[in-house]
Amino acid sequence: MTILKFFSTIKCNRNKVGVLAAILSACSYVSLAHAELAVVVHPSNPVTTFSQREISKLYLGRLHLFPGTSQNIILIDQQESQPSYQEFYRDLVKIRFEKLKRYRAAYLFSGRGNLPIQLSSDEKVKEYVSRHKDAIGYIDASLVDASVKSIYQFPQE
Repeated sequence: MTILKFFSTIKCNRNKVGVLAAILSACSYVSLAHAELAVVVHPSNPVTTFSQREISKLYLGRLHLFPGTSQNIILIDQQESQPSYQEFYRDLVKIRFEKLKRYRAAYLFSGRGNLPIQLSSDEKVKEYVSRHKDAIGYIDASLVDASVKSIYQFPQE
């Protein structure tokens, strides 16, 4: 039984309305909380930092080499069902999911490049990046350790 159905079956008074307001407020606070994400590369990668703009260009297929190098990029993505995927594209790349799908379909059809490799979890992205010098991906910032190097963290304070 949902909270709203529960309260709708009970004759409301001020205390019950207050309790409902507190519960709904707590639920909305929890749903608005975001994990801090880090964009990571292999520790031997010469790149030390990326801007938000460079990351957007990279994940939209407009950047194919690490800046200042001739090193190709292996782009690693999370699966669409992952909360980090949704947060990454909404808050960092700043593109709606529908538009991203259309953009990527046109990009793939044009033959200009490949889509990112999709992995199912932060741990798998971290493992892949730690084993491939040309890889870049994003994970929960709390998972960053010596096996990967963080080059961008968000949300930024």
